[in-house]
Amino acid sequence: MSNRVASLSMLALIVAILILSACTLPQIQMALQPSGTPSPVVSPTPSPTPTLLPCGTNIQCLIEAARECKPQTGTVTISVDLGVKVKITYQFTIKGKVENDCVFGVHAQNVSVEYSKQSKQTNSNALNSTGMAQPKTEQQRKQILSQVRGKLPNGTCRGSGELLAEVLTRWQEGHFSLDDLNVFGCTK
Repeated sequence: MSNRVASLSMLALIVAILILSACTLPQIQMALQPSGTPSPVVSPTPSPTPTLLPCGTNIQCLIEAARECKPQTGTVTISVDLGVKVKITYQFTIKGKVENDCVFGVHAQNVSVEYSKQSKQTNSNALNSTGMAQPKTEQQRKQILSQVRGKLPNGTCRGSGELLAEVLTRWQEGHFSLDDLNVFGCTK
């Protein structure tokens, strides 16, 4: 009886070792080569997803990442005074290269339209002289805000990382247009 217990214990130990070794070894599948001899095929390990490093509000960091199309995130705020002050905060997420294109996401996080002091005074004087009520000005501001939001890209964009770096550099220098990102064919 003790031989039988010892044999069963030994068998259980061997089974446990086989199970553990099967769990810890890389997964190997057998494939047949043209010659008919089996050869081991190791399943490829997926490459890790690149880590997105935050540039925060540092536009120069984002420009450098765009130039090399390195994964990166950052926020860029643009202010333009066109009689009304338009302020847009963009969130950029550079995802990396796909084929020959730099792929990045862009999202307008915050958009505001405010009348400048001079514009408010001019509008107020014009409204007082015509007898028009002040809410018309607020209605116009909301209409302009709606038009600006309608022109902003939100989604995934593709194109030259070098071109994106040039656009961001122009923005950094104060040269901004609502159409600057149109060349990237952004999709929602």
